[in-house]
Amino acid sequence: SDVWGCVLSMDSYLTAVAQRAIDTGTHSHQDYPLPPGYLMLAAKMSSLERSLIVENANPETINADDVLNALKLNDWSADEPGFVLEQIDDVLTASQCATARCAVDDAAFSNMDSVDGVLDYQLNLDKEALCALLGVSAVAALWAHAARCQEEMKVCCDLPGLRTALGEAHEIFIRRYTPATRPWFPFHTDRSRLTMNVALSDDGGHTGGLLLAIFAGRVQVVSRAEGCATIHPSDLLHGVTRMCSGSRYSLILFFGRKCPFAEHEMVVCDADCMSAIYAHVDGFYHCDGCRKSCIELNYASMHHCAQGCEYDLCAACASAEGKSVHDVTHQ
Repeated sequence: SDVWGCVLSMDSYLTAVAQRAIDTGTHSHQDYPLPPGYLMLAAKMSSLERSLIVENANPETINADDVLNALKLNDWSADEPGFVLEQIDDVLTASQCATARCAVDDAAFSNMDSVDGVLDYQLNLDKEALCALLGVSAVAALWAHAARCQEEMKVCCDLPGLRTALGEAHEIFIRRYTPATRPWFPFHTDRSRLTMNVALSDDGGHTGGLLLAIFAGRVQVVSRAEGCATIHPSDLLHGVTRMCSGSRYSLILFFGRKCPFAEHEMVVCDADCMSAIYAHVDGFYHCDGCRKSCIELNYASMHHCAQGCEYDLCAACASAEGKSVHDVTHQ
């Protein structure tokens, strides 16, 4: 009981700290109380993430590397070269966007999100259901845009048996944000290879609810008009700022399944093999379990997805996950 009392006292303390920070922030005029769970989520954020996500601070005033450090992503860079994101206007018509909004408005929600553990406010779909909602030709066009961007990402490697299959979306959903239901989404990456985010509403129709992403050395606002698709590698760090008024709707598609979503076999690769697999990023790799870099792991052999999903585990994390492996170091 003493331990639980300590935990509850700390939770109360963090909640009070977060409430004071929000109340004295630049957007303390927000009229809506936070939904259950969100005040504690805000309390557990670093002050920099809270200022950007919860308080809608101007991202131009925040140093991107400071944000990465605050998120304990010390081995990440805010200035990664190459493909970052692409925006394509009018991939959906106003009528198609309205149809999608009505579908999520009519849905019931009971699932908790895997990123922040609060109610997801999303309507999960498969490709067949998406075609019924938007039409076959519109969905085919979305897939074509994704396929082109996948080629630009150059995620496929030339080693036999280690090619990434990105052709199908393994997760599709429509998400709704409002101040009183899901007001924000913290900085995160997606468990996939490629993310397509289609705006089903215009940024001008709500206040707050801005898509932020860290790239090109800065924290940037990614502005979106209704029907605009934003396509980016799923490991781009991004989030949505707190909604102040109105409703925000997005259609999200994840292309390129990663190992935790499937029963893919893991193979053991030594440092030379890993460097060859990740030649497109100068041979750099890390453990997707403990997040340690190849340097921190002293270039130890890694357990790598045989299907080319670029999912890697060090020996300790592979043992903890109980993956079956084959040693291909000398093959």
